[in-house]
Amino acid sequence: MGYRIIFLVLTLFTGQSCKSQNNTVLSSTENDNNAWKKVATCLCVYESEAYSDEMKKKEGSIAAYLQTNESLDIEQLGEVKRFVQEYLEENKFASKNGASLSLMQCMGLYDSKELNEFVKTLKN
Repeated sequence: MGYRIIFLVLTLFTGQSCKSQNNTVLSSTENDNNAWKKVATCLCVYESEAYSDEMKKKEGSIAAYLQTNESLDIEQLGEVKRFVQEYLEENKFASKNGASLSLMQCMGLYDSKELNEFVKTLKN
């Protein structure tokens, strides 16, 4: 059940269109930056305690993003993972009752200025 909730949230969260609000097509660089943000968000969820090792083995979102965005360099995945791990260490979320706030933390990453700046440093 938890896996389905995580999947639903990620599907809704990352299911954005490749068009901006005024319906103009995004540039290749903007599209790549958005794809890297989605990859980083997936990595964040994978790194969180909300995802079991068994679920990680079955999940293929990162591979799908890399395959459907051929301009993304798979060699940069290690850089993205290091960035996400640092973000998770520096931005701890805690609930009053001890519940996991992993998804909230990962959504915070997606919306962060730090991630926006980081993806701009990746070669497109």
